[in-house]
Parts: sequence; C-alpha cells; structure tokens
Amino acid sequence: MKIKGYLFLTVALFMMTILFLQSESKAVMTSWNAEQPPEGAKGVEKRTEYRFRDKSTQTSYSTSLGGWTQAGGSWVASGSGQVDYVSSFPSGFEARSGIYQYYNRAPVAPSETATNKTTVSTSHIGYIYYHWCRNGTYYGNQKNRTVNGVYTDKFWNFHAFFTSSPLGWDSKGAFYGDLPQHCNDTYWWIGYGEGVAANIPVYRCSYQQYKKLFKYHKWSKYSDWSASAPVPGSNREIQKRIAYRYEEDSIKSIAPSIVTTYTVKTSTGKSGKNAAKKKVKIRLKMMIIRGFKGYQIQYATNKKMKKSKSIWGKKKSVAISVKRKKIYYIRVRYYKNKSHSKQKVFSKWSKIKRLSVKK
Repeated sequence: MKIKGYLFLTVALFMMTILFLQSESKAVMTSWNAEQPPEGAKGVEKRTEYRFRDKSTQTSYSTSLGGWTQAGGSWVASGSGQVDYVSSFPSGFEARSGIYQYYNRAPVAPSETATNKTTVSTSHIGYIYYHWCRNGTYYGNQKNRTVNGVYTDKFWNFHAFFTSSPLGWDSKGAFYGDLPQHCNDTYWWIGYGEGVAANIPVYRCSYQQYKKLFKYHKWSKYSDWSASAPVPGSNREIQKRIAYRYEEDSIKSIAPSIVTTYTVKTSTGKSGKNAAKKKVKIRLKMMIIRGFKGYQIQYATNKKMKKSKSIWGKKKSVAISVKRKKIYYIRVRYYKNKSHSKQKVFSKWSKIKRLSVKK
C-alpha cells in the first residue's frame, strides 16, 4: 500500500509539473516592427522606439576627402608682407645704385582661387631725390651750383636718397636740406629743368595671404531601433517611431474573403465548336487585409479543390484564365513572412466561392 501511494504521488507531481510548464509557456511574438499588425491579430503590443546616428566633423585644406561631405569653408591667414616700390624710374636714374636695386620691384597683385587668396592695400610712403653733380667743382655762389638729371661727361657723380617727407623748395632752384653725406652743401640741388624728374614718389604695397580651410562632415550608420531614448547631442540625429508586435501564429485564425464583384471578359474567336474551347479571363477583386504581404488564390472545377491551380499576388485585383461554360470554385488565403525568416505564415482559407462562366 505504501508503494502504491508513493507511485500515485509521483505521477501526480509529474502531471502538475507538466501543467505548470504549459501554463508558463508564452506565445511566440513577432519582432518589433513599424508595420501595423494584420487586422484580427492577437496579443498586439506597441511601444515607442528610437534610433540615432552621429555626425563627425573635421577641417582640411584639401578640396575633397573620400567619404566626407564638404560643407563650406573659411579663409585662414597664412602669411603677410610688404613691398616698397617705385612705379617708374626716370631714364636718367642710375640703375647700378643701391636705391634703384631696392625700389625697382613690382607690387603684389590681388588674386583669389578656390584655395588661395591675396588681398592688397597700397599707400604713398615718401620720395626719392637724385641728381648728377660735377664732383665738387663749384661755379660762383654755392646756391648757383649746377647739377643735372642725367649722366654726361661733365655730370658724372650720382647722388640719391629717400625721405618720408618732401623737402622745402627754394626760389633759387634748390630743395632745402643739409646733406653733407652727398654734396657737402647746404642745399640739395636738383639741376636746371629737372625738378620733376628729381622728385620720385615711393609706394608701399601691403599684402595678406589666406588659405581656404574646408569644413567636412559624415554620418555614422543608424543604430538599431531601441525602446531606450538616446542622449541628445548637437551632432546627433534621433528618429522616433511606433513599433508593434503580436502573437505570430494568431494570424492563422484570420479568414479573408474574395469581394463578390468580378468582370468576365470574353475573347474573340471563330464561332462553332472551337469557340466553346476558348478561354476567358475572370478578374477578381480582393479584400486587402492590412499587415499581410500577399495572397494565394486556388481555383478548381470541384469543391474539394482537387487538381487545383494557384496564383500568387499582391494587388487588389487579379485575373485568372478559365474555360467557357464551366463552373469554378475559388478560395484565397493571405500570408506574411515569419520574423527573421523567409518562411510564410498563412491565414485561414476563405470560404469557397462558386463562379459560373456562362459565355
């Protein structure tokens, strides 16, 4: 009796364990998706999901970077300088002098390309005075000393100097200025008829150089959809959606139907026996149920659907070829793919519809 009682208790515990495990088993749910569940699906759940991508940025002096998108740029100073110059020296100026060698330069020209730019400003900074004298031989009073603007066999000693301010003019034909380093005289003589040539303006070209620093950015791939809201940032793009899931096998209980309206199109042909053998097309209008990927139509000439033919479709209407003066039986079912699989899950078959092709 004790053994029988023990066996009974063991069997009872085993059965209770099975029932408990069955009660704890859960229905297989589809994966979360933005597509709304099929009408009639069971166990539907929904939630808000997020995904994001981040933008990386950098700068470069290159006009292009592989995999990066250029988004404008800015000029960055890369150098500067100045050039002091004379626009044009008179023909009598001594080309071998140090002053000529220094000021006989071309100014920098402004320019701009896609990658480099030079800006220029010009200002007047002073004068150059020069003459040819007799190498210290005087004629009469010092103020009547003769000089010339060009070299000759009598005037062969060249003098020149730069000053930022013009010299004062004396009515006797000389500029004020004590320049003992040149002619050892109280005045700077310009020579008869050479006043213009002896006064040469000097200019300063100041320039600034720039290089274009281009801005680039690129986006990372989107993250997977998640119910956790990501941390926002200035270089982060966040997208939001409503996602659904439902019991995957629940769509097997959904029963679709074929809309009753249809059109019969007769084909042209010869009259007589051959005309009866001609096929016609029946266009069926389908009831599209949300959430399914497509449908399968079966049709046959018997209710048991033996030797039936199938047509797969996704559009609201479909045409099938049938023979004249025949009765056809048609049914339809819908399908969608399982989560993470190409395997199809089908709904129930619709009620069989009887169609009579009279013509």
